[in-house]
Amino acid sequence: MKYYILLLAIFFTFGFGCTKTVAPTYTPPEGQVHIDPQEQVTLEGYLSASNQAAGKTLTIDEVQVSKHAWIAIYASDKNRPGKILVATAVSPADRGPVAIALPNSSTVGEMYYILLHESGSEPGFNFMEDDFPSDATKATSVEIVDKNTQI
Repeated sequence: MKYYILLLAIFFTFGFGCTKTVAPTYTPPEGQVHIDPQEQVTLEGYLSASNQAAGKTLTIDEVQVSKHAWIAIYASDKNRPGKILVATAVSPADRGPVAIALPNSSTVGEMYYILLHESGSEPGFNFMEDDFPSDATKATSVEIVDKNTQI
C-alpha cells in the first residue's frame, strides 16, 4: 500500500509523465517587409469627361496631373470599374481635351469608368506591377448616349 502511495505522489509531482506544452512564439521573417503598393501612390490629379455619342473614341475634356501618369478606361462591371480596356500616357503639360481610341466602337447605353494611374518605373502601362490608381474612389463615369440626345 505504501508503494502505491509513493507511486501516486511521484505521478502528481511530475504531472503523470506528461510534458508541459508551451505556445509557439511568433518570429517575424527576415528580409523585406511587405508594403501595400497603393500606399506608395503620390499622384495628384483631376480629370473630367462628359457623356458622349457612340463612336471609336472617348474624349477626356480636361486633365491635370502632378507628374507623368496614365488615363485608364475601364469597362463597366455591375456599375463599377471592371476590366481595363485601354490606357494612354499623360504628362503635367497636358490639359485636354484628350481623345482615346477604344478597342471597339462604343454603343448607346454603355458605361465607361476613367481613372488616373500613377506612372511607375517600368515603360508602358503595367497595372499589376507599378502603375496603380491614384484613388479608386474618384472614378469618372461616362455614359454613351444617343447622338440626338443633348450631351
